[in-house]
Amino acid sequence: MSGKNYWRVRAGINGGVLQHIDGYRKRVLKEPEKTLGVLNRGTDYAASKPPGHAVQATPEQVIEKIRELSKGEWSFKNIFVATEDAQALEKMKTAFGNRVKYVDQKRFVLQKGEYIAGQKEKDTWKPGDGWQYGADYLCAMVLLSGCGFFIASGSCTGTGLMQKLTPKGQQQSYIFDLGLYQ
Repeated sequence: MSGKNYWRVRAGINGGVLQHIDGYRKRVLKEPEKTLGVLNRGTDYAASKPPGHAVQATPEQVIEKIRELSKGEWSFKNIFVATEDAQALEKMKTAFGNRVKYVDQKRFVLQKGEYIAGQKEKDTWKPGDGWQYGADYLCAMVLLSGCGFFIASGSCTGTGLMQKLTPKGQQQSYIFDLGLYQ
């Protein structure tokens, strides 16, 4: 992550969250210019296909695109994956092994009609998880913004945040455009 972007992003972030981000940055983003950031939106989008929202590429489609781009002009060594989808992360780890880095955060496997927000009502969500989930999400977004390359499974709030955090021209990017859910 370039120093210029890192300090720009840090402005206004809570001290505890900054320490959290700094710890991960030092561990998983050692060579940001040689790292591909992957935002793989899944879970409630994939299970429920909300009408009017961007269709998200499957983990298999994202993996295939990573392989395709790695044979071309994109020269990266590591892959930083940001996803709340437990199955998507496992597929990335299976495909790319120890090249895959990620924030150790709460992940989900949801069924059709289930949403992440609804998990608070289940036994899997404990006091303090909301703060931690938010800190982990922000951490992943900041780390993605520091990668030299970026792939998103489609447009979503995270993709928009990434575009705002990343200075123009600092990152080569590919965002799947598969239309909208009907």
